[in-house]
Amino acid sequence: MSTGLSDALHILVQRQCTPNPALAILKLDPDRPFPEVLSEEQCERVTFVLNIHSDLDTIFDDPEDAYCYFVSANWIRTSNHLRSDEKGMTLR
Repeated sequence: MSTGLSDALHILVQRQCTPNPALAILKLDPDRPFPEVLSEEQCERVTFVLNIHSDLDTIFDDPEDAYCYFVSANWIRTSNHLRSDEKGMTLR
């Protein structure tokens, strides 16, 4: 298993993503979740997860805020205060 793939799966699990949605995000076959060679699309998806993780770590000062971003309510700036809105990431 490639380091990038294991890192991406670890990040998704840390962000409270359950196994089946994590595999779906990375376009991995649940019957064979750790292929010897990743397809171009799978590599691109792994790269997206790693880059989004890196960007969120840059944006948020508190690591917990960065990890909870996908599952917590989105915060939308309205005038001079923040208000809670819908849930972040929902897979259907």
